[in-house]
Amino acid sequence: MSNSINLITPQKEGLERRQRTVKILRIISISFLLATFLLSLILFIISSRLSISDIKKQENSASDSLGLVHNKFAKLILVKDRMDNIQIIIKQRKNYQNLINSILKVVPQDSSINSLGIEKDKITLIVSSPSLLSINKFLDDIVTFSKNKKVINNVIINSLTVDQGLGRYILSVGGDIPQ
Repeated sequence: MSNSINLITPQKEGLERRQRTVKILRIISISFLLATFLLSLILFIISSRLSISDIKKQENSASDSLGLVHNKFAKLILVKDRMDNIQIIIKQRKNYQNLINSILKVVPQDSSINSLGIEKDKITLIVSSPSLLSINKFLDDIVTFSKNKKVINNVIINSLTVDQGLGRYILSVGGDIPQ
């Protein structure tokens, strides 16, 4: 037989190509349709589970907790700043404990300190006693401190009064604190 016999006409060959192309296009369109359907279904499920109101609630609770943390953080910074300033003041402040202890040692037993004031480099004392001898002894001891420049410099007697109702002598003394 002859190999040159062609049983397929050229019209049938073009028709088969078109059918193949249509078949491929149908498969592609159906696959796009299925992909769109699946994607829509997934998005629907996600959106139904995560509603906007729930997301807003989560956002509000997160911002509230951040606000509380921010307030606590601001308070901690303020406390730290205050503590730093207090430490600076304490380092700069003079220690008056030795001065006060030295003065308390020279106060006679029957006398009492009514007032003790310290301002910068000045000190004022108000001492009372039923005996004028005790007031004199206290004054002598303070003057001795002043001469030695230990506790008080430049002792000044502000006043010496008598409270007849209580039967006590009241001495007011001031002076400079040595550097």
